[in-house]
Amino acid sequence: MSSKSKYQAVYISPHLDDVGFSCSASIIEERKKGEVLVITLFNKTLSVNNNLISDQQRIEEELCAAKILNYDIMLLDEADALIRGKKHNSIGKVFKSDIENESDHIEHIARQIKEKLKNTEFNKIYFPLGIGWHIDHLIAYECHKFFKDKNILFYEDNPYCLLDGASEMRLHQLQNKMPLSKKDLENSIKRIILSYHKTNMINSYSLPLRILFKPFINSYLRGMINFHLDSLSPKKFINLKFIEKLLYLDQGLLNKKIQASECYKSQFPIFFESRSDLLEKLKIYCQSKPEKELYERYHILESLE
Repeated sequence: MSSKSKYQAVYISPHLDDVGFSCSASIIEERKKGEVLVITLFNKTLSVNNNLISDQQRIEEELCAAKILNYDIMLLDEADALIRGKKHNSIGKVFKSDIENESDHIEHIARQIKEKLKNTEFNKIYFPLGIGWHIDHLIAYECHKFFKDKNILFYEDNPYCLLDGASEMRLHQLQNKMPLSKKDLENSIKRIILSYHKTNMINSYSLPLRILFKPFINSYLRGMINFHLDSLSPKKFINLKFIEKLLYLDQGLLNKKIQASECYKSQFPIFFESRSDLLEKLKIYCQSKPEKELYERYHILESLE
C-alpha cells in the first residue's frame, strides 16, 4: 500500500473493486509505461458491525486484483455513503442523493486526494464517470474539477455501465444536451428494465438480495425521468464535450480482466453468475459498435466549464 514518487497513471476508485471491475485492461496498458496507483476513497463500511463482509476481507480482495494487474493501492479511509448519517442510510437514498448538496464533502475528498499525491508526479489521472448515480461515484467524479491542470480521463463505472442505456443517459446529462424525445426516453427505460430483469440479481438470488437491489433500479428510473423533465426547463448551458476513447481487449487483456474481477469474491456473485455471465454482459455492452469487439470505454473532456 505504499506510494512511489512517480506514477504513469493514478486511478480514483470510489470503493474497493470499482477500478478493478472497470479498468483492468487500461491498468495493464498503463503499466507497460510505468507504475500505476489506485486510490480508494470510501473503504470504511458497516460490514464489521453487522457481521457481514469485513473491511479487511474487501482489502484482501483488492490486494488480489492488485497482484494480478501489478498496481499499488492507497486507501483514503473515508466512510461509505451508508454510514455517513441519515442522508444516505439506505440503498435507495444512496442512488437518489442530490450531488448539489455535497460541495463541502467533495472539496474535503479532493483535498485528501491532493494531500496523498502532494509529493507524487503522475502523467494521467482517471476518475469515474458516475454512471449509475451512486452518490460516492458522483462525488468521485466531481473531484476531477480540482485537477484541471492534469491529464484527466474518465472511465465507465462497471457494473452500472452494463445496464443498457445507463452510459448514454449519464453522458447525456453531463453534456447538457437537448432532452431525449419521449420515444427515446421510453425505449431507454424499457431496455434498462429488461437488462435488469435478465441479471442474476433478479433471477438467481434470494428474496432478501432482490429486495436489497429493488430501490436501486427504482431510483435509477426516477432519476432518468426527473432528468428528462428537468431538461425541458431553461438553464445555463454547460460547455462540456466528451470524446470517446476505446481500448480493445485482446484475449490476454480479457483473461486478465476476468481474473481480476473474480478476485472480488464478496461482490462478483452479486452482479454475475459466473465468468461466462460476465463475458456475456460485456458482449452485450459492446454490441453497439459495428466491429463487435470487446473493449473498455474511456472519455476525455474536450473543454471544461
